[in-house]
Amino acid sequence: MANKMANKKPSVTPSAAAGLSGGTGFVGLASLLPDSTIKSVLLLLSPSITIIISLFWKVATDELAAWLANWKLRRETHSAEALCLRLENNPNASVELKEQARATLVAVMQTEVLFRKQRADSILREE
Repeated sequence: MANKMANKKPSVTPSAAAGLSGGTGFVGLASLLPDSTIKSVLLLLSPSITIIISLFWKVATDELAAWLANWKLRRETHSAEALCLRLENNPNASVELKEQARATLVAVMQTEVLFRKQRADSILREE
């Protein structure tokens, strides 16, 4: 019994929770308006807005995660490039250390290329 509960997926997804809380917040704000036609329309639209927020949340978080990963990879690439330049200009740096830095730079660049390829493949599958 406990094993079945542990394997069970949560009944509320993050996007559903975001939609629910966003929709509830929207209703709360609309309720603060004075009684008018606009208030009635906004309250009638709140279920639709909840659904839109839920759908948008997944897309927004996926895009943010991809942007953040890309930013981290670019930062790492620039850092590895700067290290290679510093070592090339340092007469005390050994040839082995310089080769290790170049190999690290190549590995980081390959990771960045692989990430971009996977992202492009993911985008193509969505369409």
